[in-house]
Amino acid sequence: MAVGMSTRVAYNENAGSSGAKAAANEMLSAVNGFKTIGYATIEDAIAVVKKEDAKIAVVPAETSTHGSYYEIYDLLLKYVLGVVGES
Repeated sequence: MAVGMSTRVAYNENAGSSGAKAAANEMLSAVNGFKTIGYATIEDAIAVVKKEDAKIAVVPAETSTHGSYYEIYDLLLKYVLGVVGES
């Protein structure tokens, strides 16, 4: 997957998953010029990738405070998307 100057990265800006933006920044730290865009829900962040309004969505699969986000797997199936990395 090519990531470059015009790459838009979606994440859930919900306070409960505040690490998503930091994870996106960490995963793409070698790339100059990508733009992170916050969305109200995890599904919104995933849906914009399917609509091609963003190249990548950074979403939690598991956190120490919430545990597993099982709904992520359902959303990946619903939108026919896959996992390309983890942080």
